[in-house]
Amino acid sequence: MMIRFMLMLIACLFVLAGCGGDDSATVADLPAGAGTFAAGGDFSVGDSPRSVAIGDLNGDGILDLAVANAGSVVNDLIVDGSDNVSVLVGIGDGTFAPVTAADIYEAGTAPVFVATEDLNADGILDLVVANSGSDNVSVLLGNNDGSGKSDGTFAALGYDVGTNPFSLALGYLNADLILDLVVVNSGSANVSVLMGNGDGTFVVAVDYAVGESPRSVAIGDLDGDLILDLAVANFRSLNVSVLAGKADGTFATADNYVVGASPRSLVIGDLDGD
Repeated sequence: MMIRFMLMLIACLFVLAGCGGDDSATVADLPAGAGTFAAGGDFSVGDSPRSVAIGDLNGDGILDLAVANAGSVVNDLIVDGSDNVSVLVGIGDGTFAPVTAADIYEAGTAPVFVATEDLNADGILDLVVANSGSDNVSVLLGNNDGSGKSDGTFAALGYDVGTNPFSLALGYLNADLILDLVVVNSGSANVSVLMGNGDGTFVVAVDYAVGESPRSVAIGDLDGDLILDLAVANFRSLNVSVLAGKADGTFATADNYVVGASPRSLVIGDLDGD
C-alpha cells in the first residue's frame, strides 16, 4: 500500500483513503497564497490506513509520521493479527525514509486512530492507538536511548475500553497536570475516560453514555468554569452530546443537541469572539 506525499513548504494537508479506496495517504503542500498543491510521491504503509499523526518521534528535530493501518497485507492477502502502526521517519527535506520492519509496531485489531503526545513527561513523544476490532487502546511509549533522548522505537501497553473505539483525544481533565485520555466507542454508544498516572500508564476506564454511534470527541471549556468539558458527534442519533466536566476529572450526564444528518467530526472554537 502507498502513502502519497506532496512537498511541504508552508502548510500541509493529510488525506487518508482506506475504505473502498486506494489504501493511500496524501500529504499535500499548500504554498503561501497559492491555494494549489504540488505534485507528490508515494510512500508504502500498511493496508487500509485510517489515521495519521505528526511529530518528531525520534528526537532528531525533524517531523515524522505515524499511520494507523486497520489491516495489513502479505502477498496481497489480509493477515489476521498483523494490524499495526507504520512510522515514516522524516529526512528533513520534506520526504520520508521507506518503512522497514523496524518501523512497524503491532497494535490491536483494526487500529483506526492514532495520536501522539508526551504521556510521561520524559521529553519523548508517545503514541496512542484506538483499536476498533479488539475494543482497546494501545499506548506505545517512546523508548529512551540511555542519554535522555528518543531512540525512535516504542514499547506497547494495552487498555480495555468500550465496543469499537473509533477515535480519541488527550487533555488535562483534572488539576494534576497529567494527560488523560478520552476514547469514543462507536459500538457501545459511550466514551471511556482513562485518567493518566503520569508515567505513561492509565487507570481503568470509566464510561459515560452518549448518543448512537459516536465518531468524534473534542475537549474544551464550554461553560466558562475553567474545567474542561467533552463534546461528542453521534453519527446515528443525529446529535451532539455535551458532557460538563467536574474538577476531579469526572463528567455529568450528557446533554444532547440536535444537528444535521450523520455528524462524523467536530471541533471547538470561539467563532463570534465573545
